[in-house]
Amino acid sequence: TASEAAGGKRVRECLAKIEEVGDRPLARPAMRKLLNRQPPGTIEALLGFLPFASDPAAEEDVYYGLDGLFERDPRLLKSLDPFLKDGQPSRRALAACILGRRGNAEQKAAVRDLLKDPDSLVRLRAAQGLLAGHDASGVATLIELLGDPAIEICWQAEELLRWTADESAPELVVSARLAEPEASAKACQNAWRTWAKENVAKIDFAELEKQPRRPLLLMGYNREQGKLWIFGSDGVTRHEWPKMQKLADAQYIPGGTVLTLHELQVGEKPLLAERDREGKMMWQYEDMTDPKHVQRLSNGQVFVAERRDFERGDPLRYQELSATGRLFAKQAIRCEHGGEAFRGTPEHLSLIHISEPTRLR
Repeated sequence: TASEAAGGKRVRECLAKIEEVGDRPLARPAMRKLLNRQPPGTIEALLGFLPFASDPAAEEDVYYGLDGLFERDPRLLKSLDPFLKDGQPSRRALAACILGRRGNAEQKAAVRDLLKDPDSLVRLRAAQGLLAGHDASGVATLIELLGDPAIEICWQAEELLRWTADESAPELVVSARLAEPEASAKACQNAWRTWAKENVAKIDFAELEKQPRRPLLLMGYNREQGKLWIFGSDGVTRHEWPKMQKLADAQYIPGGTVLTLHELQVGEKPLLAERDREGKMMWQYEDMTDPKHVQRLSNGQVFVAERRDFERGDPLRYQELSATGRLFAKQAIRCEHGGEAFRGTPEHLSLIHISEPTRLR
């Protein structure tokens, strides 16, 4: 019909805009507008954008947005079938995850075929979707992924296994240390293979879903103890960065590095640094007054917010650095309202007053 044709044209225009600014702030609001209005071609438009989503939050928006769409209207699931054989791994991964969870018997069988996909992300999402659909056939795949070179793939596979095993999970966890990573992975794989022989047939998905805990990886830091660590939904530590004294803020960066912001010390300068998995500085930056918050933006730049004395009328101040710590821009803004901290939003570099940092402490 004429209205459907007009709707399809609008979707194509939106997709063109999304691809044009895939690494810029417009993408996420455009996707939300598509999901709210749902004109013809919405699913194809979002899947068309997915390989260009440089921001992990935008990629999550596609996953959760489409999953909610299919939950409301399962008849639309058939539109995902072609994407199980798509040339882009990111599209195969999404289709496998959602169809593994919500698909019919034929669709789930096709997802099980992707447990042998050459791309590790596709295998991970296929296993994840099947688990969500109460199918344990991906457990062996998750165990193999504990040896994947990408630490995020290892950690996510391990978290899914630990959620499935609940209190019967092995004590060993995959180490992110550079020393002997293969030995650590093999030991964990052997422990999980032993677990699987005895427990896979006993998994009670209905009982697992009664619990509030869901697979989740978090980063926490303790300012007083100088502790910075990654842990799962069961509270078990996956990795810890040593000697992180006087942390004001920190952010995990995909690939296994971390941004650390250290408070002003007496007789010393405050310090911002990106560190590797062992805690060694890859670069550092010190030209700050009293930094409060650090954030890697979707464009790769680093946003640094500085605490100001609002009672004296000092302006808010932020700086933008390049991905390697070189000053890109800085600005002071006078504001009528006080606050403890402010941060740049992924969609627009504006200032938002918050009473507490959103990082876990």
